[in-house]
Amino acid sequence: MGSSPAVGSSSKVRSSFIDTLLEKREPENMELPTLRSELPSDLGINCVGLIAADTYAKVMVITGNGVQRVVDSGHLNFQARELVWGITGWGEYSLIKAPEGLTKIKYTDMPISYNIGILGMIGLTAYIGFNEQSSPKKGETVFVSAASGAVSQLVGQFAKLRGRYVVGGAGSREKADLLKSKFGFDDAFIYKEEHDLNAALDSTR
Repeated sequence: MGSSPAVGSSSKVRSSFIDTLLEKREPENMELPTLRSELPSDLGINCVGLIAADTYAKVMVITGNGVQRVVDSGHLNFQARELVWGITGWGEYSLIKAPEGLTKIKYTDMPISYNIGILGMIGLTAYIGFNEQSSPKKGETVFVSAASGAVSQLVGQFAKLRGRYVVGGAGSREKADLLKSKFGFDDAFIYKEEHDLNAALDSTR
């Protein structure tokens, strides 16, 4: 969907996103282990937590978007037992020397795993992409390519929340059916079977 436009405050966008699009849900029955740190606190903050699956490898450490609980901190802005999300190491402990890139989790009345999904990079990409970049007008059809993907299926749901007619393109019948039965798309088709996109979209109305 292209690069996201500059915004005045990412935290403001995230708060608006949470406040306007999420219902209050019961907390997930999940506890992160509390571990005692043996590392010098003046190096940064030491965390333990939950790591997202979309990780990548560096020379010595695997990192990814994760939710972590601080177990020891030498940084004034972070205290022990606070929950944070951001790029963290994948292991029992994460020694984070630049914690300024982490965000404190303020909303604890919902599953903390949402912060590596709908409230994290995936959700913000879909939300900003749809609301800030595309912003289709009322009455227009929203077509979402590869619509069963993590970001794309959220774009379709945001479009439905705005009252748009939403059509998804998927790679199999199973995925196309899922878009309609679970994610609320108005229609979906298998893009591999279509030779004319415009004709395929016209046939969904």
